[in-house]
Amino acid sequence: MATGTAVARPDLAVCVSGGDGDGFSIGGGHMPHMARKNVNMTYILMDNGIYGLTKGQYSPTSRPEMKAYTTPYGGPEEPMNPLLYMLTYGATYVAQAFAGKPNICAELIKGAMEHNGFAYVNIFSQCPTFNKIDTIQHYRDLVEEVPEGHDASDLGAAMELARRPGGKAPMGLLYKANKPTLRENLDKIIEKVGGHADYDINQIIARSKP
Repeated sequence: MATGTAVARPDLAVCVSGGDGDGFSIGGGHMPHMARKNVNMTYILMDNGIYGLTKGQYSPTSRPEMKAYTTPYGGPEEPMNPLLYMLTYGATYVAQAFAGKPNICAELIKGAMEHNGFAYVNIFSQCPTFNKIDTIQHYRDLVEEVPEGHDASDLGAAMELARRPGGKAPMGLLYKANKPTLRENLDKIIEKVGGHADYDINQIIARSKP
């Protein structure tokens, strides 16, 4: 729905928010395609390493030592890396923040909303109800601001930061690139076939009638 809205209504600022469970498990099939198509929208993911709304199941970003209803003895797998995932699939704005640093969160979200293309902001956000190992202090100790002088246009450098050198999670803008959006590419195709930049479904049906 968000992709369709962004294409049909380019005058709108489309912003989606969700968690690590619905972003990378339940809705995981959508993420790579929104990124690779460079849909002009912002996706803010609250990463708390747990399915919070459905009462505490192990999620794709849960740490193995976390005990949950579905993993009472800990998890059997390593957590995924959302930043590497989005960089690999072609997101053109990738950033990470921590809910305990609201000014940095606001700055990165503002940059994402102003970006022309698919923008992804991963925000560490503690869940004291169901994830008691990833406390606010854990995230404070985990994050480290992106080094001064980091070249956000360098995809390789962004991926290297996303791998958490020294065990620290980067906080800030990792990557930003200017590439044609899905809507812009569709408009180019429309120009080739007659110049009808019109997404009104009734007019599309009318034109298709013999």
